[in-house]
Amino acid sequence: LTFTVERGMYSEAVTRILVQGGIITNEAEFNQYLSDTGYDYMIQTGVFTVNSGMSYEEIAKESKFSLLV
Repeated sequence: LTFTVERGMYSEAVTRILVQGGIITNEAEFNQYLSDTGYDYMIQTGVFTVNSGMSYEEIAKESKFSLLV
């Protein structure tokens, strides 16, 4: 799945895109993972590609949630 994160988008909006794209199945669980790890505050704008075989950590890193880590 290739998707765009635009300025002003929150992690919840990105999670919704991932669910709709079939990348993850549990929106609440992924949002909780982002919150627990602090990734929810590190989202960056851009175009990203992820796949359903990736772990939550891999998705977060690929989606630049972790750019500031």
